[in-house]
Amino acid sequence: MKATAESIQVVLDYMEEKLAPPVRLNRILVPIDYSGNSEKAVRYACRFAEVFDATISVIHVVSYKPPLIAGGLVPVGTVSYRKEWKETLTRWGKQIIPEEYHGDFLIREGNVCREICDTAEQVESDLVVISTHGETGLQHALLGSTAERVVQRASCPVLVVRD
Repeated sequence: MKATAESIQVVLDYMEEKLAPPVRLNRILVPIDYSGNSEKAVRYACRFAEVFDATISVIHVVSYKPPLIAGGLVPVGTVSYRKEWKETLTRWGKQIIPEEYHGDFLIREGNVCREICDTAEQVESDLVVISTHGETGLQHALLGSTAERVVQRASCPVLVVRD
């Protein structure tokens, strides 16, 4: 039995797809803190969205350490500000992200790394684009790096945009 060029190509195409599936980006998540670094991360995400015809969702995580009140943990002051936070984030995102790439504008509260990673999984992100402030030395040792922790925990690829 002789293999034809066509049958060989079919086998090669199948193997290539199984060994190195094509990259598809439908949803990109960008954590933001309203800094210039965040804007830079959004610009990177916009280029990916343009190439892959993807949507960009932005997330802002409000970190809090709730006080112990009457036998339970209550995030004091967050409830009244949620609507304002959402409006600010939506306004910021709509100014920076072209309309055709608009995804969700998400506000979360809690541990920043955990909320970013959990949200990336929940919204089925194909990529997280996160900025880093590039702290080194003692400040990095004491505070750690959110971007570094997201790279370690995220269920999808993470692009870290340096300052």
